Amino acid sequence: IYPKCRLIQISMIRSSLVGTFPWQFMFQDNRTFKNMYALFSKLMLGYFTLVVFTEQLELLILFTDADVMTNTIFTNLSVTFLYTITLAKQLIMMLNSSFRATIKQIIETENSNSPIEDDEVIKIELKIVRRSDKIVKYYGSLLVVLSMLYLVKPMLMTPIIVSIGNTTTVMRYLPISSWLPFDKQEHYPYAYIWQVLNVLQGATYVTSTDILMFNLIVFPAVQLRKLQHLLKNFAHYKEKVKTLYNIADDEQVAKITL
Repeated sequence: IYPKCRLIQISMIRSSLVGTFPWQFMFQDNRTFKNMYALFSKLMLGYFTLVVFTEQLELLILFTDADVMTNTIFTNLSVTFLYTITLAKQLIMMLNSSFRATIKQIIETENSNSPIEDDEVIKIELKIVRRSDKIVKYYGSLLVVLSMLYLVKPMLMTPIIVSIGNTTTVMRYLPISSWLPFDKQEHYPYAYIWQVLNVLQGATYVTSTDILMFNLIVFPAVQLRKLQHLLKNFAHYKEKVKTLYNIADDEQVAKITL
């Protein structure tokens, strides 16, 4: 299913659950499943785009309403801004070929049979991978907790009772601020269920996107640590390359080693 790569293993699995991992690297041996995942990825992107659009539309409505309090606008803005940035990242990842080229380079680098990839170098890589995996898990857990808080918050808050003339309306809270094509208070259960789906999908989308981009940033750090180790033990690895390829020219050996 997934290409073999320790560095981005967790991010590949998590991001593929919502279709944010590039479909070009999935199911290399099964074209049917690859096409199905590509379709799933586009559908999830379309759904997330719809969520962002409804939040932006609600924000526009709030800005044009003179009676809306400032905290209501900021409640919407905090989530809308985060989701909009995530959508922009996803579009860049989908349309920019250099992003896919970076992922391909990471996979190929890890699977290459380099003469300097001995136990010590692998140990350096695994140490950084374990550290980044721990950070990724902490971040994912934090987003899960925040999402649950968003979903539980409306149940814990006291509804607002609004009286207009002889009519009394109970205004119940919802997890996030987004536009819906029906009265949210009159059809509160449907509005709540729809927003629960939006929060879960949105939080997973944000998490998987950030985790994948974080792993791409970690890759240069891994390579720099390997280079540091190589330079410290250059004579050892140079001799190893000379023996392996049976090359007498020291300058050529040094080039191959680096």
